[in-house]
Amino acid sequence: STPTPEGHDRYGYTRRHTEPVSSTGGTQVPVVCHDMTGRPLTTAGLFGLGHRYRPELDKWAADDAACDFIFIGDRTCDFALPGWLSAIQDGATWVKHGGHTERHHPLWTSATYEAARAAGKIDPKINFLAIDADELTAERAEELASQQGAPIVLLLSTAQKNVLASLRAAFFRLSKGRCTLPVVIRHDLCGRGAEAVQLKAAADLGGLLLDGFGDGLWIDGDVGIEGGLQALNRTAFGILQATRTRISRTEYISCPSCGRTLFDLQETTAKIRAVTDHLKGIKIGIMGCIVNGPGEMADADYGYVGTGPGKITLYKEKEVVQRNIPETEAVDALIELIRSHGDWVETPDQASASA
Repeated sequence: STPTPEGHDRYGYTRRHTEPVSSTGGTQVPVVCHDMTGRPLTTAGLFGLGHRYRPELDKWAADDAACDFIFIGDRTCDFALPGWLSAIQDGATWVKHGGHTERHHPLWTSATYEAARAAGKIDPKINFLAIDADELTAERAEELASQQGAPIVLLLSTAQKNVLASLRAAFFRLSKGRCTLPVVIRHDLCGRGAEAVQLKAAADLGGLLLDGFGDGLWIDGDVGIEGGLQALNRTAFGILQATRTRISRTEYISCPSCGRTLFDLQETTAKIRAVTDHLKGIKIGIMGCIVNGPGEMADADYGYVGTGPGKITLYKEKEVVQRNIPETEAVDALIELIRSHGDWVETPDQASASA
């Protein structure tokens, strides 16, 4: 077994220190990667991953949950990628094209990387190095540590049944070996349905992120999985959101409802979401009653709490700012409260209409 590194706190959060390589590692948010193998490599094929091409303007737009890398194997993109997205190719394909295709980067095995390095054919910007957790011994971790400063991002995976334990042990060995190369965690969940992928990925990858391990996620699923790449992308960004490592949407905190609830919680939550779900990074607590509501939403930025039949009290963090507002006026009052504290932005459609 691999011992816990000295100084590691199982009950506190400290992100593993890594040296940044391009857009990965360091203090940057974790990246999200997806495998396009067996899927159409077209502008339309990237829509489910948060990248929207507008042919009438010949421009790209990105959702807040837009992935950062796509793996295209032995293919090359025959269209210009948006400036915030890069492609990962097999190392041999990257070398074949001379490494000159813009925003295309190689994926190597340990053997092919060493051969490419000896031949002077590695990418000066970023090289993905696939490594299995069982291959990542203490000695191998020290070898990798000797390459600090090289443009390498480890792509760590495992075939072990206990994925969380296997990958955590691998991170422990990297820490013990003083290796600070960034790590993207790859989790193969092919053969499972969309819901099973979501649950398994959250349990395994979420645990690692809460430990402070991982500079990116790569979740593999079947080509025909329900929801397609969009489902895999939502799962990846949902895990990052839940672990507070990359915020890409509004977060809602709500009690499950009980006999004390003073309004239709589901209907009210839907109304609030409809007008606030574009406020990236804002946390809104929606609580049915005054008994437990304020405590349960203590870390929310704004609170919407039922205080009597048809009456709502609004909070800014833990402070009451408006009491006993008629329920019919409360959603608009919440918007004005958010606006008054400088956290309101118009939706893209509203912004375009006013331009």
